[in-house]
Amino acid sequence: MEAILHLIENYGLDNPTKNNSTGAFNDPKFKELYGKLVAEGMKSELDALKIGAMVEELDIVDLQRCVNDTTKSDIRMVYGNPMKGSRNHLRAFVSTIESLGAVYEPKYLTKSEFDKIVDSEIERGEIIQ
Repeated sequence: MEAILHLIENYGLDNPTKNNSTGAFNDPKFKELYGKLVAEGMKSELDALKIGAMVEELDIVDLQRCVNDTTKSDIRMVYGNPMKGSRNHLRAFVSTIESLGAVYEPKYLTKSEFDKIVDSEIERGEIIQ
């Protein structure tokens, strides 16, 4: 988050989450989605894990789109770290889902992209100074 804040300040952008707390969104669509996902995840441990995996998928897709939309190396690097984190989280969610005897089917990644992520090793982020 500090690295993102640094980019926002460095490029003179407005921070859209400056006054927001957890679950508070400027866009009503995000607020509605957040409410639905929380409600779905409260049904059971397995549902919560599947929601977590789905959110990580969405994060990966969104971050990859952002990386593809810029040529600025500092922005690409900063986006790359949370993308690694989301891939690690996806691996963890899927592993836990499978340990419960269930299967998670990707919703936003292709099956090939999903398999490549879950079949690969944990990733480490870069130190940003």
